[in-house]
Amino acid sequence: MKARKKGQPTGHKGKTEGRGTMWEFLTEFPSLGRRDLADFKNTIDSAFRNFSREYGEALEAFFSPLLKFLVWFEKLLLPPPGR
Repeated sequence: MKARKKGQPTGHKGKTEGRGTMWEFLTEFPSLGRRDLADFKNTIDSAFRNFSREYGEALEAFFSPLLKFLVWFEKLLLPPPGR
């Protein structure tokens, strides 16, 4: 059995097997194929569309008072000084 260096966790090999160094992710960016990216985009678009259909009116009603207040406050701040 090999002796561990002080402060080194058990099973540490310095490299991940078959993946290069641990810090490789800082210099190399993984790539996805066009089809994978298109599927990913379509999935997100579909999920957002379903979410907005389901909860859009409720969210709009919830934030309506905030919108009215912010519009009022903006109008209060817009006139030039001395008016």
